Amino acid sequence: MSDRHETEGIRSLKNGFDHALNDPRAWRHTAKNLLTAADVIGRACDLGFSQDLSDANVSSAERTARLLGPLLLLRASAIECLLKAHYVRGGGLLAKQGRYVGPRRLKGHDLRELARATKRTLSADEGVVLAALSDWVTRGRYPLQLTWDQHFFGRFATAPAWSKRREAAYRALVARLEADLAE
Repeated sequence: MSDRHETEGIRSLKNGFDHALNDPRAWRHTAKNLLTAADVIGRACDLGFSQDLSDANVSSAERTARLLGPLLLLRASAIECLLKAHYVRGGGLLAKQGRYVGPRRLKGHDLRELARATKRTLSADEGVVLAALSDWVTRGRYPLQLTWDQHFFGRFATAPAWSKRREAAYRALVARLEADLAE
């Protein structure tokens, strides 16, 4: 293969990468996959955490505790994909010349900042949900945060509980993000 053909092949691969990352449909499809997986796990969870300390409820709480991290990690990842779909739909670029470029001010998986980059208006409850889910992107994958102070004193110290209010805000946000993309 000549150098010219090899260069054209690489350019074609880079263009395909750029096209996929800058296509809101790809992000929406991935979000749907993550939401489906989260729903499967969610059916095995008792997010209400009953105060009944019978053996059956303690076993249920133990199962929920083990599944909560993966559940919230999948949900956070799905919302991140939905927000990225909105970002590219609004003209933002996530890839250029074969490299991920993303929103400039975004650090890590901060879903509130990503929502701001999409110019989304968030309710106070949605902001709390996005802050909690941002923490679960790391918490759901690793036993500890990246540094000791993040682990013991970070936002997570106030974010781990998942309440009916957070559940309602999460579901409303996902429904709104999906509906806006369907337009």
